[in-house]
Amino acid sequence: MRLLVLLLLALVSARGFPERRAEKTQALQARKEPKVREVQRDCKGKCATSIAQKAAAEAKAAQAAQNAAGAQAAHMVKTQLAEKALQAAKAAEAALAGKQAVVEQLQQEVKEAEAVVAENTAAVHQQQGTVNAAVEAAQQATAQV
Repeated sequence: MRLLVLLLLALVSARGFPERRAEKTQALQARKEPKVREVQRDCKGKCATSIAQKAAAEAKAAQAAQNAAGAQAAHMVKTQLAEKALQAAKAAEAALAGKQAVVEQLQQEVKEAEAVVAENTAAVHQQQGTVNAAVEAAQQATAQV
């Protein structure tokens, strides 16, 4: 029993009395709170509500305008990028057409060169046959003499 009484006394002394704690808390809050001068208004609180409603409406309108402006700016940027991509594609197509023309010209030149080589090869074979016939005729003439 004595132990219980000692514990309760220790608890009360450590925590303090509730009335004193409440007074201290109120005194601290009174010091911390800034003193606001109340001004009487003719509209009796309706002005504050009206001002708050107007501010909220303006904020919503500003947000909507900002969203619309952002969407429009994004659309403009996308349009500009699409135009640049289209111009680049046209330039690439023109370069491709030019290279295709060069390739076709080179292929034609290769065909012509192959035809010349074939003609020259045929002429060489013919001349080789003529030379062989002449050598044979010379050998026969030498053998008869």
